[in-house]
Amino acid sequence: MSTRPSPVVPTLFPYQETLGFDVTAWEPGRIRLTLAPKPELLDENGGLSRGVQSSLLDAATGLAACFGDDLENRPLIVTLGLTTQYLQPCPAGTVETTAHIVHRDGKILLSEGELRSENGQVVAKATANLRYIIEPPADQAVLNVPFPTANTRPSSETISTSAE
Repeated sequence: MSTRPSPVVPTLFPYQETLGFDVTAWEPGRIRLTLAPKPELLDENGGLSRGVQSSLLDAATGLAACFGDDLENRPLIVTLGLTTQYLQPCPAGTVETTAHIVHRDGKILLSEGELRSENGQVVAKATANLRYIIEPPADQAVLNVPFPTANTRPSSETISTSAE
């Protein structure tokens, strides 16, 4: 079993506490969540429930757009649509979900996320359409590249944008 990283921020909303995930990396345009699932989050085959997988991907794709130094007054979004692809069963164990913003047009954003099993395999992917309810400051970039993983090379190219 892998060592669980320390959270970088406190609990942000009640559902986060219900699922039990931690935000272990967060910066403008990208985020990493970690979950050591409770037994009640497993399905009848002993793997992580697909509903939980979808919830983690929804949380990650949305929170990637909500970074803010002031947690009480951070940007807020709503999910307009979430498309999830389940690539393989997710065995029980600590999972990591990463997401990043790939496009912004005014208040509308497109975010992508991946969920990896404890052994590093991508078990699910998602694309989310989001809308800002409270926008970030104009000088805060919201687009970024994915976090590097053991299975991907770090990108030297960072996408930047200005708020429109």
